Amino acid sequence: MKTILHLSVLGAALLVGHGALARPAQNLDSVLNLEDDRAALQVRLDLISGAKKEITAQYYEVADDSLALGGLALLYKKAEQGVKVRIILDNHELNLPEAKFAALLHTYENKANPNFSIKVFNKFSLLDPIDSFNRRMHDKVLTVDAVDSRSEGPDDGLGMMITGGRNVTNGYFERGGRLGNGKLETQYHDLDVVVRGPVAPQQAKRYFNDLWNNDKLSPYRFRNFSYAELRGHYCSSGGEGGGSCPGPGLYQTEYKPAAVKLATALADVEKGFSLKIGGTTHLIKAGKMTADDWFTASVTKVETLLTRFIFDPALDSRGRSVDKTWIGTASLLYEFIWQQAKVNVTIVTPYLVTTPEQMALFKKLLGKGIKITMITNSDVTNDVAAAQAGFERIAPGLIQMGIKIRLFKGPMTLHEKHVLIDMTSDLTTDLASFDVARGFPDIEIKPAAEVLGFYRSIAGHTTFGAAFAGSFNWDYRSQNLNREVGLLMVNPLEASLQPRMSAFADRMVLRMNLLKLRSCEVNENLQPQFGCVIPKPANYSELRRAIDAEKANVQMGWYLRLL
Repeated sequence: MKTILHLSVLGAALLVGHGALARPAQNLDSVLNLEDDRAALQVRLDLISGAKKEITAQYYEVADDSLALGGLALLYKKAEQGVKVRIILDNHELNLPEAKFAALLHTYENKANPNFSIKVFNKFSLLDPIDSFNRRMHDKVLTVDAVDSRSEGPDDGLGMMITGGRNVTNGYFERGGRLGNGKLETQYHDLDVVVRGPVAPQQAKRYFNDLWNNDKLSPYRFRNFSYAELRGHYCSSGGEGGGSCPGPGLYQTEYKPAAVKLATALADVEKGFSLKIGGTTHLIKAGKMTADDWFTASVTKVETLLTRFIFDPALDSRGRSVDKTWIGTASLLYEFIWQQAKVNVTIVTPYLVTTPEQMALFKKLLGKGIKITMITNSDVTNDVAAAQAGFERIAPGLIQMGIKIRLFKGPMTLHEKHVLIDMTSDLTTDLASFDVARGFPDIEIKPAAEVLGFYRSIAGHTTFGAAFAGSFNWDYRSQNLNREVGLLMVNPLEASLQPRMSAFADRMVLRMNLLKLRSCEVNENLQPQFGCVIPKPANYSELRRAIDAEKANVQMGWYLRLL
């Protein structure tokens, strides 16, 4: 099982009085849930627009759509203004055509910007095709003006980060439409958190720096759209460029149209566009709000929390962790749940195909009398047939264990990845003692100094619930193959903050209740839907055929590599 590199702790601005922004508390971050798609998109554009020093980003999926083009063009413009921009993209889901990357980087004009760099994770290799296909960077993180204190000096407490489930495509922000290949985009129901302070953003930046220098990354390289290739294929049109050749070349047919689309997309995010959500039309425009606006105007949603950013380790050329003292995202998340849970645990995951380690955790929690609820996609909303086939195999066993399963009815696809612990409005738990050495079968728990420090900081408070938000799915791939990230959050109950902590817990519980869900209970004849009756869409027969076709693979275990 994979191990992880670090945990992060970045504190944020402590809200006092009537929302005034004070100096960050030493061990606390300010955290704002981005439940609304409009806010999730707006805050991204605002943070990029307001960046002063550096922007780093790592994302699993980048689509060939207007949102990805507009965001990348805005990042390049910030680089032209002197902001350092570094981006890591996973090779597997890098769907933007090479011509558009060339236009973004102004390859034809041969004017590379030293402030703008892109690297690709685990590019396909004939020397190791299985590893380069299977091991993916599933991270979803944006940091703005964060500081790696090891090399960049002390943090000023104003670093920002966004992490959660959203990738860089229209479908995560209710911008419906078609991809460059004509395929209709899937629309997702998702959740992010934006964090400000001295703890999590700093650790996220430190992790990025370690990953940036990793053997698994390589600079983005062009096959057909390098400066030399474009010049070689260039054909003038109407005398442009002063040359001529037998037929149309890459410049006219692909590069120039891509440059036009990038310029249009940039104008779209700078001048503003309409986004209709829930029957209400919103104006989305880069730079509409500042970072301070988000953490003062949104005061009713901002929480001041103990946080830690967790992630998987950078690996050397032999696949070994570069730092043997750190444990992985999966192990740390499981241990966090075990340490924190006293009453109930709610796990929200789009793809639910449990591993032996996860089953061991569930059995231990249930043995303590802790109630477990799992929220996932139904067969009418799951966009991965193999994942649905795997879920249908393990779900009856989960229900018989006493775990409550609730299925998402749609019409969007549930893509949230978070965990809520003891989120009850009347719970106050004393966590004065911890047994950090406690582990699970096949999980090696060796807490590093910072992990122990985080647990001790929690033990010093009475707490009011805890949570995790990140990229982690509850399946084999996220546990063992993917790189994953996330944010651990704990509510410290202090006299001056208690009303705010209570509101945080109540809001998260309310959010779960507002999701369009259907409970699945044990019945005498367990059916594929486990007693759930969910309205079937017009294309349901097609969906079921795809799911049923995967069941033979599920029996052989091949789905573990396909999710």
